[in-house]
Amino acid sequence: MKIQALIILACTATLFAQETSAPAAAPAQEEPIACETAFSAIKAAYPKDAAANRSYAMVEARIMELKNVPKEKRNDANYIAEMKNCELSVEVFNVQQSMATLRKNLDSLTGEKFSRQREIFAVKDSLIELWTSDAKGAKSLNTALSAERSRLEKLSRETALKDSIEKARLAAEKARMEAELASKEKALAEKDSLLAKQKAEAEKKLEALRSKTISVYKDARGTILSMSDILFETGKADLKQELKLNLAEISAILKSLLSDSNIEVEGHTDNVGSAELNQKLSEQRALAVKNYLVERGVDKSKLKSVGYGFSKPIGDNSTDEGKAKNRRVELIIKD
Repeated sequence: MKIQALIILACTATLFAQETSAPAAAPAQEEPIACETAFSAIKAAYPKDAAANRSYAMVEARIMELKNVPKEKRNDANYIAEMKNCELSVEVFNVQQSMATLRKNLDSLTGEKFSRQREIFAVKDSLIELWTSDAKGAKSLNTALSAERSRLEKLSRETALKDSIEKARLAAEKARMEAELASKEKALAEKDSLLAKQKAEAEKKLEALRSKTISVYKDARGTILSMSDILFETGKADLKQELKLNLAEISAILKSLLSDSNIEVEGHTDNVGSAELNQKLSEQRALAVKNYLVERGVDKSKLKSVGYGFSKPIGDNSTDEGKAKNRRVELIIKD
């Protein structure tokens, strides 16, 4: 009985030791972004040396910049465009490192050629030495020398042919990769330039819309177009003709220059009347503006309307001037 009790105690102690020594679960790591995954898949194939440091730094900088973007902003057009640019940079890096590998292979082939030439010269020197040291076997040696010379000449021709073919292949591959690299670098530069040009042109046209009834400014949310409620009938959500003309110009800009931008239409009121009535009116006005933009050809999937009633005033509701500022519809164009 004592022996059985001791065995049970020993097994219990062993199980307890195993449970207490189990390693803690590793903390969850942030899921890598698509560009980072693509870069990780190829960079291990190449040595990180002085020649590649600049390319590594450029790609890693783009990845770090994209990872620093909050997750809630990773669906807007600018982030998606930057992600595509980052993926293009990864492809450029891959092409650059492949070219470096080709250059190393070419250097290796040249070294092999010189090694074979040294072997040929060593054989010739050995035969000459044998010829001079054995005059009696001159005839047979001459025959052997002739045969060896033929073999070496054949080997030399084969080596030269192989070297020529390999050099031609490597040269063609290098030219192809250089053309591909140049094309991708050009495409990346043109895309960056086009995006910058379109953004500048759109901002210029939006600024031109500034008037007594429309104000244009920027804040952390993006570019804001704030329209006074005098463009609506009092207490109604029907669009006046003046507002339709302004919205027609805005829709043209959104379609041609900011087609990838997401736009939020916000409705706001003053505090006159009940909260329920103002909330409903703000939603109706925002929806009326959204529907009109869709009628003018703006992509419906890029638009969102929301009403805030009098919950987000920008003026003092105790004054007529402040109330007028609070009665507004705003278009937030996400940067």
